[in-house]
Amino acid sequence: MILDNKSYILFNCLTEFDENNLNDASFVRVIKKLNQVDFNLSLEVWEFFLTKYAKVLSGKLANSLVKDVYLLFKEKNAQKINREIFENKIFLQALFLQTDSINDKEILLYLVNLIKASKFEPAGEILKLLSKNQTIDYPEVLKQIFETYFHLLLQNAKEGDIIIMNKKTAFFFLQFISKIKGEKKALLSQRVNELVQGQIWI
Repeated sequence: MILDNKSYILFNCLTEFDENNLNDASFVRVIKKLNQVDFNLSLEVWEFFLTKYAKVLSGKLANSLVKDVYLLFKEKNAQKINREIFENKIFLQALFLQTDSINDKEILLYLVNLIKASKFEPAGEILKLLSKNQTIDYPEVLKQIFETYFHLLLQNAKEGDIIIMNKKTAFFFLQFISKIKGEKKALLSQRVNELVQGQIWI
């Protein structure tokens, strides 16, 4: 039996690394090659490595094996990889707990659209991960999420419209805002209450 190119890359990927020889640059290179021949299979390999090496993923290594690989998939098929991320707990934990991937505009917008569509359970799970993420400024990220949500409301409004947030969405935001400290807590709480009461208009 002669291995085809896809199988060779896959087996090479699975046998080249261990915890003591987890070379970030070479892993990204292998995933890139595999991604060129089979998008779905490369996703499975990525999930396998994130699971196997979860305990050693931190710092530069996490950015390479999580964030850099995500960007490879995004370049290939942004819509599909974003859908896969939000439907897979392994990807969710890697991206939102171990790296600053929330700063990616498309990921941020995807999360905000979950909130806008009242899909509070998956959005809440992501915010819980973000609240434990040591690589980000969580209060600032929460502020960015709220501001992005607010801009989406503005996009659908006309001059003279009153901008109102429904009470369920307000409750969702406030339960996370209440757990942060500092000036952003007061600022965001005030902004949410203004939207609920219809005190903002175009």
